[in-house]
Amino acid sequence: MIKYYILLSLIIIINLCSSQTKITIYNQDRALIQEIRDKKLKKRGKQILNVENIPNSVIPSTIYLFSDNISFITKNFINKKISKQSLLNANVGNSIELIKYDENGTISKVIIGKLLSNLREPVFEIDNKIVINPPYKYRFDHIPENISDHPILECQIESNEKNINYNLAYLTTGLSWNAEYILNLKSENLCEIEAWYLINNKLELSFQNADISLASGIFNFNNDERGRNFNQKLYATSDQKFSYRSSTKSNGDTEIVTEIEDYSIFHIPENINLDSESTLRYKFINSKNIPYKRQYYILHNVYDYKYKRQSKENIPVFIQLQLSSNDIGIFQTPQGNYNVFENNHDELTYLGTGYSRIKKGEDLIKLDIGKTHDILCSFITKSSKEYKNGGEFDISVSIENRKEKAISIKWEEKFFDNRTNWKIKNANHDYIRRDASTAEFIVDLKKKSVKEINFTLVIEKN
Repeated sequence: MIKYYILLSLIIIINLCSSQTKITIYNQDRALIQEIRDKKLKKRGKQILNVENIPNSVIPSTIYLFSDNISFITKNFINKKISKQSLLNANVGNSIELIKYDENGTISKVIIGKLLSNLREPVFEIDNKIVINPPYKYRFDHIPENISDHPILECQIESNEKNINYNLAYLTTGLSWNAEYILNLKSENLCEIEAWYLINNKLELSFQNADISLASGIFNFNNDERGRNFNQKLYATSDQKFSYRSSTKSNGDTEIVTEIEDYSIFHIPENINLDSESTLRYKFINSKNIPYKRQYYILHNVYDYKYKRQSKENIPVFIQLQLSSNDIGIFQTPQGNYNVFENNHDELTYLGTGYSRIKKGEDLIKLDIGKTHDILCSFITKSSKEYKNGGEFDISVSIENRKEKAISIKWEEKFFDNRTNWKIKNANHDYIRRDASTAEFIVDLKKKSVKEINFTLVIEKN
């Protein structure tokens, strides 16, 4: 269940924000928009306030309004797009210009018709006759209120002042972020890391000079029912005070990361512009001399032995780079793609792209970047004896290291599934029984060497 009080805290502290627009973007295609808006009213007392410039992808049940100098009595969410249908519907009972154009696009004829109905087709009264869907274009004097390309929140308010300000907060889809990393391998065990926030604004609205924060973690954004519950909690607790961890250091500088429970909030230290339908990258890590380990590994599965007649298999050897999240930073390392390069005498070689989920502390960032062609592995079934419920198999695995350096390989062998009992005997190499269906071998090879591992596999079906 989402920690709602985290979102509540973020909304309530809007009054403490110096920026007029604060955006918290979650890495699940959700964003919390917080704005302080100013308005000059025509009069005091009860009246209608239209809240405009809300994105079409807003989640209506999460819209939250509060103010120190006005009271919100009712709110009505209106989402009428500008279209021929909506303009006709708004003008039922009114006279409308009906026009025709010639081949050059010049108006050739204009008549006036009174729109009587627009339920299925437009019905007009023209020259005291009823005409259904006449073959004309329509020309309107203006766009009526409450028709807009964006939703409008029509609010009945009461105010003792004409110059007011109010706080608007809502959740919307269409804003997302993730991290992009560039990993430059400088030596056998040290690398450089460059990391960028990738912010994607799919909305048709722009946000200027916005205070941007990026939330990292697994937040539970579910269906509309939960959205309604969330909104009710907002209203029920809007007058309460919340405690929250400040993101300001004692010396006045702003922290880049705030840790809240199981989540991390990454703060962009300067206000930025988010243009509509655009992608923005912002650098947040530039670290040198980060230790890493290059791990070679083999994954193999002895499955369906009754149908496995091939005596020899060539098995790929994969490359994995491993880094500690702690070495990159004391905060949560956001999920993202790592583009890996190797620097050899100032010449870059692209090695591949790996992906890592959120990591923190001593967690290992494990990046699978492809296969190696300098290490060869073959799996050979030398002989087999099959029984009704199992069998014995004499296995030989040959691993050849063609590199000019010593290596270590982690080899995981799967033995069917949890319904199968297995054991290894007569093995010439140590192994660990990793779980009910996996044996793990750590194989060290010198440079330009070959190692052969032999064992007998005994299998019994439960």
